[in-house]
Amino acid sequence: MKKQVFSFLLALVLVVMMIPLTVSAADTDVAKIGNVSYASLADAINAATDGQTVEVLKDCNFAGATISKNITVKATEGLAARPKIAASASIVPGENSTITFEGIEVDSTKNAFDIKTATNLTLKNCKVDTVGWYCLFINSHDVVVNIIGGEYRCDYSVIFFGAAMPKTDAKIIVNITGGAELTQYAHANGQYAVISNNNGKSNVEINVENSTLAVLAPAGAPEGACIKIGGLNEEPNSATNNVVNIKNSVLKSDVQYCIYIKRTAKTDVTIENSQLILENSTALTAGSCVKVDGSTENVTLTVKGDNSKLNSKSQYCIYFNGSKNAVIN
Repeated sequence: MKKQVFSFLLALVLVVMMIPLTVSAADTDVAKIGNVSYASLADAINAATDGQTVEVLKDCNFAGATISKNITVKATEGLAARPKIAASASIVPGENSTITFEGIEVDSTKNAFDIKTATNLTLKNCKVDTVGWYCLFINSHDVVVNIIGGEYRCDYSVIFFGAAMPKTDAKIIVNITGGAELTQYAHANGQYAVISNNNGKSNVEINVENSTLAVLAPAGAPEGACIKIGGLNEEPNSATNNVVNIKNSVLKSDVQYCIYIKRTAKTDVTIENSQLILENSTALTAGSCVKVDGSTENVTLTVKGDNSKLNSKSQYCIYFNGSKNAVIN
């Protein structure tokens, strides 16, 4: 009988000793897919297959990777704050992939997202912050980016279109909705727009709805803007299908322009029930809410809706400087 009691007590002690070890192991996991947990985000993403969701459980490190699959990476339910991914290299969507990041904070020391090929990327209620790089660097055509809610801050451009792409009729489409806030808070290294198309060869479509774009670069930053459409000075006016739609939104600029268009062959801009606010009263010559450079052709600007306001503390609300075949509605 004593041996049986001793054996039972010994077994009970062993079970009790194992409990904290099990909890400790679970505490080290940072992500899961279904009921399977992973010690690193990289392991979880590598294990994920098309259609699966990787849930991020806590703050974690990520060395960056090319993700060539159709997956969602999102914060697990019940967290008090967005889990932070400290990324030491870029997250690169693979060719023809469809990737969603939801409820995540990305703090990157490189381009947070580096798009090099045709892809579909959605950022939903995320927070992305980079210093010395871009939140999104787009250097390919046939790209769709959806930003739905969240905050995105950078001392360079928040979204930047690269200059290395060849001429093509394909479009880059950026949709910003759901109360998203995009802010450029410095004028670093000559990057001067929240959304900047530095490539006159790329056709771009930028749709901003129920959101805010703010450029807070130091007063007097040359050619600073919330949105810049146009290419390098040596590029020809070859982009013939640019579209900018601003609806129920606010563009606030502390620099020279709110929207700046240069070196394009065709661009249609529609401002509907939105406010363009140029705060800088000391802007360089011809500060304006909308500036269309003389290097452009076939620019159509339409302002509509009772709630549309163009408020400039500088020289102009709208300044068309010699554009060919321009129309203002």
